[in-house]
Amino acid sequence: MARRLLLPGLSFLFALCMWGFAAGVQAEIVYTFENLDDGQLVGQDGWLQYSTYGTGWTVQTGTGTDSTKVAWPATGTQVASRTNDTNFSFVAHNDSDQAAVMQFDLQYVDYGGNYSYYFGLGADSINDTDTVISSINERSPAFGIFQNQFAILDLASTVTYPFELAITSAHATNGDWIRLRHVIDFTANSGDGGGRLFYQNLTRGDTTFTELTTSAVNLRIKDMLDDVEAPSTWDSMVIVKGGEVGGQIDNLMPNSAVPEPSSLALLLMGLALPLLRWRRRMAD
Repeated sequence: MARRLLLPGLSFLFALCMWGFAAGVQAEIVYTFENLDDGQLVGQDGWLQYSTYGTGWTVQTGTGTDSTKVAWPATGTQVASRTNDTNFSFVAHNDSDQAAVMQFDLQYVDYGGNYSYYFGLGADSINDTDTVISSINERSPAFGIFQNQFAILDLASTVTYPFELAITSAHATNGDWIRLRHVIDFTANSGDGGGRLFYQNLTRGDTTFTELTTSAVNLRIKDMLDDVEAPSTWDSMVIVKGGEVGGQIDNLMPNSAVPEPSSLALLLMGLALPLLRWRRRMAD
């Protein structure tokens, strides 16, 4: 009798666990700073600084709409990167993807001066002697804010801005939290990629994204170093800030992709087999 009750119970628990696991892998993979200690970001959870820059990024409680832990930069150039590891790892981009998605949250601060902050990806090239992303040629196109403008940056050889749009009160006012989304067609422009930029004002409660670009802009991806120009090689997140003190950033989403359904099915099958064998032994 106990055995007959035990088997259905285990089956129910197994099904419940699998449902929770499946729901988990369907979620977009977002990096937050919530589990880090207050203080300097570099040195925590694999975050490294770019050259002599990056030590000005700090972890602290956010202000305004986002009251969780955020990354906040000091004055001057601040660049930090983090490579995939067991604590956090995003799915590699597909070189043939025509609608790759990256996004992050930022607080708009209207200083009216020279400041910028961006989010992008990258990889450390084997053609240099260090083990950190230390060159703009190792960084993917980025997106964010530049001098009170929404912007897409080409960082491959020289810093250029193939897209800029002045931020007005229709978009945001000082202190608003904004979610920026970069949608990329890696096959466009003969492999140089084409990017479109969208925004959502979180402080105002926007529930949908609004496009800022009127057409896709050339991202010049192939100007990166040869061994890291393929999007499938990008295994690191890069956050950049320049100029005056800017706003805070949070919720970095390097890739919205989740594991393929076939991979999930194989995993579930592998978890189910031991339970089936156990049930057969108990039945015998």
